[in-house]
Amino acid sequence: MLKTQEFLVLIMTLRQEISSLEYFEFVRLDCESVRRGLGDAARKLSNLLLQNVVDTYRRENSRICTEFEKIERVALNAPRSTREMIELGEFMLSVKNHQMVELQEEIEESKRHLLYLIDVHIFSAEDVALNTATLAWPDRVRPVFEQNTEIVEDCKAKFEDNLQKKSEWIVRELEKLSAR
Repeated sequence: MLKTQEFLVLIMTLRQEISSLEYFEFVRLDCESVRRGLGDAARKLSNLLLQNVVDTYRRENSRICTEFEKIERVALNAPRSTREMIELGEFMLSVKNHQMVELQEEIEESKRHLLYLIDVHIFSAEDVALNTATLAWPDRVRPVFEQNTEIVEDCKAKFEDNLQKKSEWIVRELEKLSAR
């Protein structure tokens, strides 16, 4: 991003430094068409580079949102077995300790890009919605973690209750067998 900015400034500076008329001893050289052509080429290149930066920014924000959506989907999916509950616990631990830190850093980088782009690009309504969603995810995901804790606790209680019922049934069956 920084290199792109430096390059664009260089192009605009060169365009301004070329004078419209150059006087030599025997000839007057009209450089206006050269200057205009250079300016047009610089503007086209600048727009191309800017569009590339915007497209990259958009893809990165989409990827960040997709990561958060995956976390939400997995976190709110109630486990059907103890194995799934353990896997969910490991996943959530990894998310809280590693993935959230990385995603927060990526969102901070996205903010820096946004601060640059807001000065040089007009965002579409879809881009504004994507920017808003990307920046809002850290706050949106907090309740998901709380809901996940509730889901895991409910499932844990349910699994323990089922285990207790099976254990009691086995004890009854063993008592019946020993009574024979």
